[in-house]
Amino acid sequence: MKLDFKVVLTAAFVLTFALMFAFYDDIYLFFVGPIAAFDYTMDGNGVAKVRWETRFPAKTRLAYGTSWDVLNYTEEAADFTTKHGTDFVGMLPGTNRVFGVIAYDEQGKVYSTLPFR
Repeated sequence: MKLDFKVVLTAAFVLTFALMFAFYDDIYLFFVGPIAAFDYTMDGNGVAKVRWETRFPAKTRLAYGTSWDVLNYTEEAADFTTKHGTDFVGMLPGTNRVFGVIAYDEQGKVYSTLPFR
């Protein structure tokens, strides 16, 4: 039995399209990540304000520290929301900081960001 190249190519295209359609949200979030916006500011009193938005309602935790070797974590948010934030008191200006976000969607899937500063 000889396979027709056009039939195989068409079947592969249809299967690929079907899989992409079925897993669109997962594929999209894999490439763009769960975070829509992130902002980190220091005021003159040693308070760091960290705000972020997720692309979907989520409970989040913030991983933070001065290096990726030793990280601290905020408590998980109590509610599913797209706007998140926390304040840190006693931060020294000019100190290197690293952040990452761990997001939990309403279906229980876990997403995390790549490290960023």
